[in-house]
Amino acid sequence: MNNEQAKQESRKTGQAVLLSLVLFFAVFCSVDAFFVYKALTTHTGVISEHAYEEGLAYNQYIEQAREQDQLYTVISYDDGTVSLQVRDHGKQPLDDAKASLSFVRPVHGHYDFSVDLVNSGAGLYTSRVDMPLKGLWSAKVNIEWQKEQQHKIYQTQLDLIVR
Repeated sequence: MNNEQAKQESRKTGQAVLLSLVLFFAVFCSVDAFFVYKALTTHTGVISEHAYEEGLAYNQYIEQAREQDQLYTVISYDDGTVSLQVRDHGKQPLDDAKASLSFVRPVHGHYDFSVDLVNSGAGLYTSRVDMPLKGLWSAKVNIEWQKEQQHKIYQTQLDLIVR
């Protein structure tokens, strides 16, 4: 009987080890599956749809930024109206331009949008804007105009806090 009891104890110990091992890997695989699910269903991580092409054009972009005419810009947001004051290098109002703003949330890309601004005279461009969320926004300014028979482009980025 002693020998038979030892075999049963050994069998029970073997089954416990097997069960523990199976449970360990089941929990491990379940946690991994949960992490894979969360990774696929939350933020995509995509910052730019065309990152490779933008990377190839980066040196050209830097050169254009160096060559662009300097403008003096002031942006403000008050009671749902965004205003952009634009002056040229001689501090004269720039009235014959086409101005637009692209608003980007640094923390979340789903609320990004663009607005064309209307020339109100004296270098002031305005538009009514309903910001979807309060907080920090980056406003990418794009201004295009003709100067001495040349098409000029000015681009800059400003931060705007909406309260």
